Amino acid sequence: MNKEIQLLIFSKMIEIRRTEELLIKEYRPFEQMKCPIHFCVGQEASPAALTNLLRTKDVIYAHHRSHGYYLAKQGSLISMIAEFYGKNIGVNSGLAGSQELSCREINFYCGAILSGSFAMSTGSAFASNYLNDDCLTIAVIGDGGMEEGIVFETINLAAIKNLPILFICENNNYSSYTPLKERTLVKDLNLKIKEFGIETHKVSSNDVFEINELYEQSINKIKNDKKTVFI
Repeated sequence: MNKEIQLLIFSKMIEIRRTEELLIKEYRPFEQMKCPIHFCVGQEASPAALTNLLRTKDVIYAHHRSHGYYLAKQGSLISMIAEFYGKNIGVNSGLAGSQELSCREINFYCGAILSGSFAMSTGSAFASNYLNDDCLTIAVIGDGGMEEGIVFETINLAAIKNLPILFICENNNYSSYTPLKERTLVKDLNLKIKEFGIETHKVSSNDVFEINELYEQSINKIKNDKKTVFI
């Protein structure tokens, strides 16, 4: 990886962290933001690692903790913050807020009911195969969302149809305030996915360059082998 790409990725990670820290500082004291917000402090490495790998036509379906992925997809920072304040210059005219943040121009979507946008990724990827347009679909979910039934229907359909999807699960070990060990006997989420015949990887690092390398390898495999990958 050359230094220019390293700088691009690292700068994006810093941008995501500082944006979230400043939003947190403003959020409660002034009570002017018009929506509930899920922040992603500490989870910047995953979205930042995608920065140099995405094209505008590639699609991201993110979870509620979505700001990092929106910025990694080169979404407008000003439009995002304006959205949180309910301004008509917001990316969704101030009507969607944080949880439903979307931008059609950059093919970024999030929100819906828990894990709903994750499920929508199969439709997007199926359309890409049907149209033969070489689009990559990325679906992001948290460990809490992984317990929804629709997730396993999504994974199964993606496997059967060999859909060009990179599934990313950010496991921070909590669903709201409940730790993973109190929610399931099987704590290794990869084990649940391998049974569907999907290639899985597990990374236990916040090294953004290590994650970037794994993402790049996975994206190349998806494009070359027409297979779904879960990380």
